[in-house]
Amino acid sequence: MEALAAFSLVAGILQVLDVSFRAVKEYREIYKDGSVAAHRDTSVVVEALARATSSLDTSQPHSPALLSSEDVEIVILSRSCCAIATELHAEFKKLKLGKGGYGQVILKVVQSRRKARWLRETHAKLEVHTKTLDTIILIKLDTRSLRHSYDLDTLDRDVRDLALRIERGVNTTTQLLADQTSQILDHLDQKFDKQERQAKIDQARQLFLTSLFFPDIEARQDEVKQSFEGTCRWIFDPPMDKKNNARKWHNFREWLETGEALYWISGKPGSGKSTLMKYIAEGPRTAEYLSNWKRGTDLIIVTFFFKDLGTWLQKSATGLLRSIIWQIARYWPGIINLVLKRYGQSTGQSPDPLLLTMLPIWTESRLLQTLKDFINEKPAAVSLCAFIDGLDEYNGDEDILLEVIHLLSSASGCKVCVSSRPDPVFLRELEAYSRCRVQDLNMKDIEKMAIEKLKPCLEKNKPTETEAIDELVDDLIQKAEGVFLWLSIMIKDLTKRSSFGDSIHELRERLHETPSSMYGLYQRMLQRLDRSYLAYAFKIFQILIAAGPLYGSGLNSSSTLLGLACGEDSVWVHVTQFDRSYFRSSAFDSTCRELRTRLNARCGNLIEIASNENENGVEETIVLQHHRT
Repeated sequence: MEALAAFSLVAGILQVLDVSFRAVKEYREIYKDGSVAAHRDTSVVVEALARATSSLDTSQPHSPALLSSEDVEIVILSRSCCAIATELHAEFKKLKLGKGGYGQVILKVVQSRRKARWLRETHAKLEVHTKTLDTIILIKLDTRSLRHSYDLDTLDRDVRDLALRIERGVNTTTQLLADQTSQILDHLDQKFDKQERQAKIDQARQLFLTSLFFPDIEARQDEVKQSFEGTCRWIFDPPMDKKNNARKWHNFREWLETGEALYWISGKPGSGKSTLMKYIAEGPRTAEYLSNWKRGTDLIIVTFFFKDLGTWLQKSATGLLRSIIWQIARYWPGIINLVLKRYGQSTGQSPDPLLLTMLPIWTESRLLQTLKDFINEKPAAVSLCAFIDGLDEYNGDEDILLEVIHLLSSASGCKVCVSSRPDPVFLRELEAYSRCRVQDLNMKDIEKMAIEKLKPCLEKNKPTETEAIDELVDDLIQKAEGVFLWLSIMIKDLTKRSSFGDSIHELRERLHETPSSMYGLYQRMLQRLDRSYLAYAFKIFQILIAAGPLYGSGLNSSSTLLGLACGEDSVWVHVTQFDRSYFRSSAFDSTCRELRTRLNARCGNLIEIASNENENGVEETIVLQHHRT
């Protein structure tokens, strides 16, 4: 056998022996006391056995018939070592932690006690092979012959290391294994240190995210209804008026794909700004176009929807900042080190979970500073786009809100899209940027909704009055003036009146006498309520406004039919007495049904009663205001 082939085969045998000895030791520890602590890392042994066996297999000579008796001894030894390693590999795979968890492992360990004899025999075989290999190394391995034929630097690393160790006088199997094991243990220590560092990073990240999170962090965005099928698509279209070939609004797709920093979506109350923002923020086309803006960077998209009637965090700068930083940290954990560095807790290494527990509580100023640190120190490979809805629903110092917006819009690799009513403060600060006015651009959406939701109902009740129905729908579209909320309320009103038998002429009269503004519409709806019901209606409105959101749900605590029923005089006495049996009785069911009828009759269309699945998966009846207007 040629010198290089002999060295390659012996190097492979040494690897298999080393891994096999460690496997036997690992197996014995599990066998002795049923310990699963060491068993956690058996995957390392399993992988090492498979790798060493495969390597030794590939080193086998191709023409064994031409070998000398000494060469045959090496081949027989190598094949025997492969057989032992293969058997150990199979046994360890049986012990692999699976779906059964640790209980299943212990069961397998108990079964492994029957392997005691096999374990002793395997160890004895490995000891015999070690002595056999000692003889082979002394007789067969000649480093001078190897150096005469080859440059050691060009050889396989394992072969080169074996030759160099033999030249240093490390020439017994025990010595070679000890030297090789030391190298392997160093490698494993590095691997486990890396795993430990990653576990610390993951723990620190989770602590950081928990410190920022609040239950209603995404509630408002979730509450906004999805856009009506086929609507809102115009936002990505070229902004051209076909009649005079003039720009009607700034090209939103172009804004997404280029470097301009701020885009303002303005509109009347109820015109569908929040619905449009949800469509943009959650739609796949937005991420696609933004990828053209910063190619080759890690794009972070963050969103926040203000809610005037929500919790303090849903309508404050503190809530906005906590939400933005929380979303950034989910995608770029590097922000954690920036926080630790800012407050003198940084070690310059991986974030330590213990250090995070020593940080001061989040205040508005600390949150703002954290966002500034992110913007100033984030890598160029990270870009950020923020979508912030309902600036007019913000409660607090407007200077802070505008500072956050300008901070996001002025930084390199950052841009922000905001929406609001055209209030004076926003006109003054945002009018110079790219913008669009929703009510000027959603006519096709208004038309689509009116035709598909109202027209079929009218045609069903009045099948012979097609022309009159078309005229009524056209009048409705024109009078909506781009306000979806007004249109939605009127569609419900006209549909109900049609089902009551009102003629198309009567429906047109009702439409014409209804104010086109939301304020005027609400005022008229209130005027049409029976005067004897007004006090009751106002009481319900005040309860819904004043109750505040229920913790974690985004709904008002009295916004369930059950909650309002508990405020009825006939029910309240059972509440104070903790009378659980009453709330399971038919009497309480009857009270809830009567309340539902009363709410519909006395509050007109100013509230909506619908079904909703709560956070526990239980369906409940909820009472909602149409709009914060």
